[in-house]
Amino acid sequence: MSELVTGVALTIDRDVALDNQRGALEHLASLLRAEAAAVDDEVFPVRGLAVLRSAGLMGLLVPRENGGLGGGLSELALAGRMLGRGCVSTALIWAMHCQQVAVIATYAGPQLRERLLPAIAAGDLYIASVTSEAGSGQITSVQSPLLRTKGSELKITRDAPVVTGGAHADAFLITMRRDVETTPEDVVLVYADRHQLDVQTKGVWRTMGVRGTQSGPLHLAGVVPDTNIIDPPRGFPRAAASLMIPAGHVAWASAWLGGAEGALREVISALKDPHQRRRLRKIDDLAAERIARIRIMIDIVDSFLRSYVSDYATVYAREGVDGDTLHGTAFNIRTNNLKVVASEMAFSAVTRLVELAGLSMGYQRGAPLERTFRDLRSAALMYSNDRLLVASGKLALFETKVEPFIWQLNGADASEGR
Repeated sequence: MSELVTGVALTIDRDVALDNQRGALEHLASLLRAEAAAVDDEVFPVRGLAVLRSAGLMGLLVPRENGGLGGGLSELALAGRMLGRGCVSTALIWAMHCQQVAVIATYAGPQLRERLLPAIAAGDLYIASVTSEAGSGQITSVQSPLLRTKGSELKITRDAPVVTGGAHADAFLITMRRDVETTPEDVVLVYADRHQLDVQTKGVWRTMGVRGTQSGPLHLAGVVPDTNIIDPPRGFPRAAASLMIPAGHVAWASAWLGGAEGALREVISALKDPHQRRRLRKIDDLAAERIARIRIMIDIVDSFLRSYVSDYATVYAREGVDGDTLHGTAFNIRTNNLKVVASEMAFSAVTRLVELAGLSMGYQRGAPLERTFRDLRSAALMYSNDRLLVASGKLALFETKVEPFIWQLNGADASEGR
């Protein structure tokens, strides 16, 4: 991590398309890879996050006029993929932060935006997501209510069983019930700086993989001004479906895809290295067939991710983020499918790589393959695939057009032109 030691940090150029800065992203990934083993030992990646702060990537989704890179989901997917090649845990921490930034940049009030967005772009704020609640499987339903104190302040008391990086976050974006009189489905978001809260850890994070995310339970209590409320104009459930969940799933899928690609690179490099090849199986027809199938899995995730991001951009350009299409049945199914396909295929690809590499390389503790295998095993469990599949199955009963999503959009264009 010499760049950090010497103070010479790599910066992403705001005036150059991110797609043309892959060399810089590759270098960032190599820096994350250098500390990935330490992160796997349950160490939060403070140094890795410092690299991303100084590079400007914490402000990837912050508009240019606020000092950020002005990126969208396409740039989010590219950066997440490249960072995932270095360290899946660090990439997921960054991904969750970017999800919160997307919400703030889109829905926060003018006063909050003006205060937060430049600080995020400068790398001064790492924001953790507080959306989980014991006994609830939905981010759009919260039991804990906001309490109004005298004047214009809001009292927060919130327990969350899973908060990625919560013990290290500079700030939090928290889902809360609007007040004691409303239903749990009347949800708003509340931003809180760390110094405004009493943050207590309520357990330890001892997991098989993604150990460095340090996603343990927290108890949060404090008081914030009412200007810290983020209340999307058409309600939080619509904002979650049209922005928060899509951004999260794109970022997650990208990190997992990058992890699988990094693992494939490791194995292919070893197979081509005469000093390592003797530890591996012979490159026979069976090995070639396995490599081909692994590449197919990676390409499937890549294709789904690209088409999803492209479809989202098409709808966004036409309707904006609050239009009906992004909240519709077909797009909800597509969003769920992205997460399920990416999580299952990326893990399957790494599983086959372990089989290909064999005991000497694929099943040794401390080897890159072993770490990535454990990290990607968590993918199906993060907002459980079972839950998403049940939801999609029920939604599909109301979806009469069993055809590609983009066909439905083009069909709408055709009908509008008649």
